[in-house]
Amino acid sequence: GNSECVSELNSYKDINTAQGLAVDYHIRWIKARIAWLDSYFNSIGEPDYVIPEDAVSYRFEAEDGTLSNFQVAEPIRKDKDYASNNSYVGNYASGASVSITVTSAEATTAYLIAGVAKRTFDINFSDMFSVTVNGKEIAIVSVTIPKISNGEDDYHCFIGLELNSIELVAGENVIVVTAKTSATNFDYIDIYSTVNLE
Repeated sequence: GNSECVSELNSYKDINTAQGLAVDYHIRWIKARIAWLDSYFNSIGEPDYVIPEDAVSYRFEAEDGTLSNFQVAEPIRKDKDYASNNSYVGNYASGASVSITVTSAEATTAYLIAGVAKRTFDINFSDMFSVTVNGKEIAIVSVTIPKISNGEDDYHCFIGLELNSIELVAGENVIVVTAKTSATNFDYIDIYSTVNLE
């Protein structure tokens, strides 16, 4: 019954305030973390590689890659506060691909994580995308791109999904993520490696 308190609490619902943005970010982070934990521990397949404790995470943004076969003139969405680097690749439809070149200091086994947007329904990542490293398709651990939860912004709630280990050669490596069907927004790849990457 305290109108002053109610007014203060309601102000946090407003996405246009600093408090509202902070609350919204915190809610989305917690939901994404829960979804990631669920997908990781409930996955059917298991990765054949465990990320070493001394591995470093290297992020490569999708918008910095080479885009092919997109059906729109401007697939890169810029200056979006919900994207990891304020940008992401949108309209990722069947046949479209993003190629990212990663330079490794030496040959190594690393671990690949893909940052994609949630969908309006659950779908297995491997039903939506294929991933190749240096022209060889990798096996993707059974992991689901989760559907959005109530209150989340459709196609703009990005989540990192563990895919599997990858073999990198010394020098340049080309990682290509290709949509098999009408896909979703694509934000980044993270590679966990004990070897320096660029």
